[in-house]
Amino acid sequence: MSDKNKEAAAKFKGEGNTFFKAKNHLKAAGMYTKAAKADPNDPVLRSNLAAALIGLSKFDKAVLAAQECIKLDPTFEKGHYRLACALQGAERFDESILAFEKTLEVNPDNKDAKKRLIVAARESLKLHMAEGTEPPEATAKFRKVRSAADIAASDARKAARMAEKSDSAKFKFAEVKEGGHRADAEDGGLSQMKIPDLGPAGKAQKAAGATAELFSTEGVGDVSAPEDIEAAMLRMKEGQGLEYASYRVTRCKMLEIGELCKPENAKSYVYPIAIFLPGTQKEGWGDDEGQGVACRSCFDSADTNKNVLPCLRSHAEKTTAHAILMVAPKAQISFPQVWRRKDKKWPYGETGGYFVQLDARKGKDRRVWFVEVAGTAEKPEYKRHMLDDEYYTFLQPVLRPILMDMPSAPRDFAADRAQQGSNLPVASVPEEPVVAEEFSEAEGWQGAREGWHFKVGPNGCGYYKEQ
Repeated sequence: MSDKNKEAAAKFKGEGNTFFKAKNHLKAAGMYTKAAKADPNDPVLRSNLAAALIGLSKFDKAVLAAQECIKLDPTFEKGHYRLACALQGAERFDESILAFEKTLEVNPDNKDAKKRLIVAARESLKLHMAEGTEPPEATAKFRKVRSAADIAASDARKAARMAEKSDSAKFKFAEVKEGGHRADAEDGGLSQMKIPDLGPAGKAQKAAGATAELFSTEGVGDVSAPEDIEAAMLRMKEGQGLEYASYRVTRCKMLEIGELCKPENAKSYVYPIAIFLPGTQKEGWGDDEGQGVACRSCFDSADTNKNVLPCLRSHAEKTTAHAILMVAPKAQISFPQVWRRKDKKWPYGETGGYFVQLDARKGKDRRVWFVEVAGTAEKPEYKRHMLDDEYYTFLQPVLRPILMDMPSAPRDFAADRAQQGSNLPVASVPEEPVVAEEFSEAEGWQGAREGWHFKVGPNGCGYYKEQ
C-alpha cells in the first residue's frame, strides 16, 4: 500500500475519532468507512467502524465490520468485544455469549466483557424460557439448577412482595418529635422532620374535588425506625452488580407508574415517596423492582427541600441505585410550586394529581410527568402528561451522573412527549448498547463539585462537566 493511502487513512481515522468522541456516530462511521477503504489491512479501522455502528444501533452492519476486523487479526481484543456487543444488541444472545467468552480468552481481565457476558446469558435464558426451547450448552451452563422446593419458595417470596407493595411503602424516613430535625451519624442523615400538618399544601387538596379522598392522609401508618432503613439499604446492596441499562430504568418507571394509577394503592402515595431502583440483582428480587423511601416533609419549604437532598444522595450511594422515581402529590408540595410559574402557563388548571420525576444516572433518561387524577373517588381517571423538565423539575438530581458528553443533536422534547406522553401501558424498551470507551465514572462526587454545573442541558436537567 502506498504512503499516500496510509496518510489518507490516518486523516480519515483522526476525523472519525473526533466525531466519535462528540457522539456523532453517523459521521464517525462515514470517516471510518473511508479510512478502511484507504487501508483495508488495518483491523483497528474495522473495529472503530463497528463501535460507531453500534452507537447507531445498526447491529447487523456492526457484526460484519467486527468480523472483518477479526479476520485481519484474530488476536485483536476489541474486535471480539465489539462483535459480542453487536450480537447482543441484535438480540443474538447465544452467539454473543460465545463472542464474549472469546474476548475473555484473549484478555481474561476484561471487566466489561465479564459483565456483559452475564447480562447476555440472563437474556438468552429468558428468551429460551419464553419460547419453550432448550438453550445450547454454552448458554445452559449459566442456568442455575434449582429444585422444585426452591422454585416454590421463590414464587412465594415474589407473591408476598407484590402483596406488600399494595399496602404501603415498607421503608420510610423515621419520625421525630415536634420541633426538631435529627440527622444522626448512625442512620446516615435519613431521619427527617416530624409528620407535618398539611398547612398551605393541605389547602390545595380542595382542588382535587371529587377525588380528594384519594389524597387524604387519614389512616396512614407510622414510619419505620432508622435500623429498619439501614437493614433495607444493606439488603438492596446485596446480590450481583448490574451494568446500567436504559431499558431497565424505563421498565421500572412504567411498572411503578402503573401501580400509582391503581385506586387501591392510593394510601401508599398520599405523602411524597422516593422509589430507588437498585444497581444489583439477587435471588427472589425482580430485575426491575424498586424500593420506596417516604419523604413526608421534603416539599414543605425551601429549607426542608434543601435538607432532604443529602439524605437521598447518601441513601443512593449506599444502595448503588441506578435510578430514583420521586412521586409527590400536588397537594403535598408547598415548595417548589412549579405549576405557578409566571413565565409558563400551567395547562392542567387546579386538577389534583401527582408530580413524578425520574432521576437516572444517564441524563437522557430523566423525565418529569404530571399524573392528572379526575373523575370520582370511586371511579378515578388517571391521565399521564409528560412535562418539559426545563420548567417543571421539582427536585434537583440526586444520583451521581455518568459523564455526559455533548451529543451531536439536542434532545427533542416534543418528540419525547409525543412518544411517551399519556400512554400508560407498560412498554418494552430495548437496551441501548454502550461501548465502554464512551463514558467514565465521575469521581469524588459531592454534589455540585468543582468543574460541574447544574443546568438544563441537551440531555435534560443535570450536572454537566464544564467544557
